[in-house]
Amino acid sequence: MIKQKTLQILLLILLLFISSHAFSLTTKQINKMLVKISNDLNSTLPKMIDSEIQLTSTWTLNKTLIYRGEFINYAADKITASTLREEMTPRLVNTFCTSPELKIYRDNDIKLSYIYFGKNSKHIVSIDISKKQC
Repeated sequence: MIKQKTLQILLLILLLFISSHAFSLTTKQINKMLVKISNDLNSTLPKMIDSEIQLTSTWTLNKTLIYRGEFINYAADKITASTLREEMTPRLVNTFCTSPELKIYRDNDIKLSYIYFGKNSKHIVSIDISKKQC
């Protein structure tokens, strides 16, 4: 359903907007950085990630960067939440836990959240990734 390329594109978009910071940031600095990343990303959205998913918005909350993706060809009731979670979680966790570019996130307890919706804007599943999964 969702190709590895989709994950790579999402992470590439994220990494393009990460600026250089010290490894130990205050919560205020982290939240400020995440707001900038989110604002920069949002200025380029909506954007097709692949032939099925459109990244429509991002926002931040409590040291979490949240992505909202929408399946453009499928209503929420046509996609099984458990299957999508099973397919995506290992990939997202692996990338989060092993990518050198995401070390600053792991070091500062920054979480990523991916929220998927169907073309009818109904929620399918949310997948949260944190260093606890590493």
